[in-house]
Amino acid sequence: MLGLQQASLYHHVASKEDLLFEICRAALAELLTAAESSLIGITDPLERLKHLVRAAISAQLRNQKTHATMAFELRSVSPVRRAELLAVFDRYRELARRVIGDAQAAGALRADIEPRYFALSLWNIMSWVLLWYRPDGAFTRDALAGHILDLWLNGVSADRTQAWALCPVSTERDVLPNTSTVDDGSTRTADRVLDVAASLFRTKGYDSTTAREIAAVLGIQKASLYHHTRGKGHLLYQICTDSLAGMRRDAETAVAHSTTPLDKVRRLAVAHVSSLLRHQDQHATSLLEQRALSGDECTSVVALRESHEQMVRGIIDEGRHAGALRSDLPVGILALHLFSLTNRSMLWFEPEGPLSPERLGDLFAAMYLVGIAAKPSIQ
Repeated sequence: MLGLQQASLYHHVASKEDLLFEICRAALAELLTAAESSLIGITDPLERLKHLVRAAISAQLRNQKTHATMAFELRSVSPVRRAELLAVFDRYRELARRVIGDAQAAGALRADIEPRYFALSLWNIMSWVLLWYRPDGAFTRDALAGHILDLWLNGVSADRTQAWALCPVSTERDVLPNTSTVDDGSTRTADRVLDVAASLFRTKGYDSTTAREIAAVLGIQKASLYHHTRGKGHLLYQICTDSLAGMRRDAETAVAHSTTPLDKVRRLAVAHVSSLLRHQDQHATSLLEQRALSGDECTSVVALRESHEQMVRGIIDEGRHAGALRSDLPVGILALHLFSLTNRSMLWFEPEGPLSPERLGDLFAAMYLVGIAAKPSIQ
């Protein structure tokens, strides 16, 4: 793409990792500078939060590819260099947490959600938007930043007391039924092969993982691996199709018991998050490594993903037609807001942490549903 020979490239960078490191460093420096500059001269806690969010999103969208590379490829940098980059990122995260905490302390944000989850939800949105925003689409960068701020802030604001009861954060769980197949010996072996492959693909990346490594973790010879799969590429295809089919089943099961359009959207949001996190490695692999597929396998996975997204848009559109959800934004943006708010959770969620998948799903459903709910009419 640069019109250079590979040998000529190394006159400018020592290695591919050096290039990735410089890309990540530039992105983080831009993000931190934009965030710090946005707060100069602003004293009101809520206004500081608004300026921070808008500035961070706008900065990322200005150099979208650079920031997307940083957000999703930082794992490929060596541990020592990654620690250097994370130190810069920690400065941004600490600034964001402080601004969010000040806004909550001032009574501008919901009191029933811990500040760290506000910060995590915001980073989820900002990084996932980098994957789907199109500069030649319906919205300019600034307009999209405004819509994202509006949706997120509506969902976390303490001002919308009439919408509060739509989705309080409770301690109850929507535990989904087990949709796994019969657990015989062959199923356990096949599942273990997929689990190991998904774990390695998620942590190292598909390209950096070899069939030999997968076999070694399984404790078998590489040749034996091919009794269970046609190869590394087919493993990726199986992981993608299984994860998407499972997510679809979980969503359909959850919404089947809904009683109102709002309850249907709430159940959808909870099911989406809990399905993502109960099969964390598989979904992370599917969402981040699908690009490695080609031919009919790629076409098949894209069709499955589009079918699921179409179902989500349909459920949201039902709520809009019923007057329960806001109609000032396209249904596509409302659906993308759900994916942006929740999908990156699979990269930071800790199974042994304080929240179960269902509990985190309940929390995000609260933010999401109140954010997209129709504004109360003025009598």
